[in-house]
Amino acid sequence: MLGSAGAGVDQFAVARLAVTARARGVSDRKMIVFDGTAAARIEQCQPLLDVLKQPASRGVPALNIFLGNPVAIRNASAITLRRQSGANIVVVGQREDVAAGLSVAALASFAAATRHSSGRVILLDGTTPDSPTAGVLQSTLETLKFNAEIPNYRDCDGAILQLGQEVAQRIADGRQDQPPILLMIHGLQRYRTLRKDEDDFSMSSDGPPKPDKVLGAILRDGPGVGVHVFAWADTAPSVQRCIDRNALREFDFRVLMQMSANDSSYLMDTPTASRLGADRALIFSEEKGATERFRPFEIASEQVLAALFR
Repeated sequence: MLGSAGAGVDQFAVARLAVTARARGVSDRKMIVFDGTAAARIEQCQPLLDVLKQPASRGVPALNIFLGNPVAIRNASAITLRRQSGANIVVVGQREDVAAGLSVAALASFAAATRHSSGRVILLDGTTPDSPTAGVLQSTLETLKFNAEIPNYRDCDGAILQLGQEVAQRIADGRQDQPPILLMIHGLQRYRTLRKDEDDFSMSSDGPPKPDKVLGAILRDGPGVGVHVFAWADTAPSVQRCIDRNALREFDFRVLMQMSANDSSYLMDTPTASRLGADRALIFSEEKGATERFRPFEIASEQVLAALFR
């Protein structure tokens, strides 16, 4: 009897607390159920849904790139790209499906952040024609109705050189509030002209600029004027062929899938990524020296994206 009476008192107390909370404007919240085995789906990413509900505002939009669900009870795993040095992202790992899911999530996040402004995407899509993910990024851009450029393989050099000129012009104009641009290089390993010329020791500025040098300038100078790079490479050696150790620091944010201990140590100075498992990835920030494990979002279909951005 005493137990029942005590339980009744507790129920009344809880009910009074609920009434008081509602009177003070505290609304009921959706229960969070953590399931570490469930697939990560971008349409269930509440912070992204919140961004899509936000009205237009003045100033430069915050670029929150949502990538998946953390392996813990907290908000989605995300990277904030600010207008400061190092605000670029490189994804490294051999699973093409995971890489495509991350690139689609990055495009959707960028679209949400810039839907009230004139953000622009330049996509260098190195997906091979026989890949199961061929065409996914182009169809994503079409669904999101982006202001986008998708140069073919032969025209990628010209696109890099033109973007380099735009970065230089923005710096010369001294304006920090121009619309954001996302350069997405999906399959860095396929773009041979972006590889470092190991025999080029000349300090001369004669001749046309080389795409690999211009990419380095974009990585270094672009974030300060709103131009960010999101790149995927299959292995650490692929990154090394295009980005030297000093330039790698311009990718403050590194998203790593499971890989060898040596590759992990090169990219983040520890073998941690070698112990991730097949369906996990981690975000490493060199500036903060911090890591976060997460489950990458699956590739969002055209129907899902169309529903999100209707």
